[in-house]
Amino acid sequence: MSLAFAIDFARRRWRMTAVTWLLLGLSVIAVAAWIAVAGGLRAQIAQTTSELSALRPATAAVERKPAGSITRERARSVNDAIRRLNLPWETIFAALNAASTPEVALLSLEPDASAGVVHLIGEARSTEAMLALQHGLEAQPGIASAVVSRHELRGDSPGAPVRFSLEARWETPR
Repeated sequence: MSLAFAIDFARRRWRMTAVTWLLLGLSVIAVAAWIAVAGGLRAQIAQTTSELSALRPATAAVERKPAGSITRERARSVNDAIRRLNLPWETIFAALNAASTPEVALLSLEPDASAGVVHLIGEARSTEAMLALQHGLEAQPGIASAVVSRHELRGDSPGAPVRFSLEARWETPR
C-alpha cells in the first residue's frame, strides 16, 4: 500500500474576492469619515483657542494684583473687626453686671463700634424691672446714656414678660 502525499511547493497567488473588495471599500469610507470629523474638531479647537487667547489679557489684568493689595470691602471688614475687638468690653460687662437684676434676662448683646453703642434685647418680668435696668445702666461709670428704643408686652408667653430693646452708649476716652 502506498500513500501519496499531495504536496504543492508552488506559491499560490492571493486572490481578491468580492468580500475583500467590500471590506477594502468600507475601510476607505471609514478613514475618509474619520479625517472629516478630525478636521472639524481641529477647526473647533483652533476657534476656542483663539477665543481663550482673546480673553486672557482681560482676565490677566483683573487677576494681577500686587501681593499685598487689599480690596476696600476687605479693608472695611478688617477695620470693623478690629474696632469690635477694641471695644471697652470690661466697662460694658461691669456695667451690665452691676445693673442687672434677677427679673431681667438679656437675650442678645450687639455692639456697634462705629456709633459707640451696644444694642441689647431682653425680657423683663415687668415694665418696672426694664426701667430699673435702664436707670441702673445710666448710673454706671463708662456708660454715657441708656435708652429703651422699643418694648412690647408678650401676652402669648407664660408670665407675660416685657420684651425690650435698649441702646447703651459708652463714653469715648479722650
